[in-house]
Amino acid sequence: MSIYVHLKYKTKFRDKEILKKALKKANVSYREQKGELVCSISFYDLHFKKNKDGEYEIQTKGYDDWKDDIIEFREKITTHYNKLSQQELQKQVLENIKKQISLNKAMEIEQEQILEDKSVLLTIKV
Repeated sequence: MSIYVHLKYKTKFRDKEILKKALKKANVSYREQKGELVCSISFYDLHFKKNKDGEYEIQTKGYDDWKDDIIEFREKITTHYNKLSQQELQKQVLENIKKQISLNKAMEIEQEQILEDKSVLLTIKV
């Protein structure tokens, strides 16, 4: 017998923009409503709501037998979120390195190469 309950699922999502990109990457449409991201999945709405620790929780009201579907959904979004977070971090580090090089007149970027694994190789002329 299913019980209708208020369900909450923790995530490690902190960045709203990366979360939006992760949802888009997973082909999940969403809407913004009162500071939350709301996704309609099957017959229920999932609300991504920021908690007091600054992390988004997935909240919904529904039957407790939906738990497995929601956990599977969370894992799918987490995979995309983590990959996008890593890419964003790499981009920020690269920009910071380039900025530091530009401030040092004794250095110059000779070549920038994106490798097969998506890492970046900078050749610096000193």
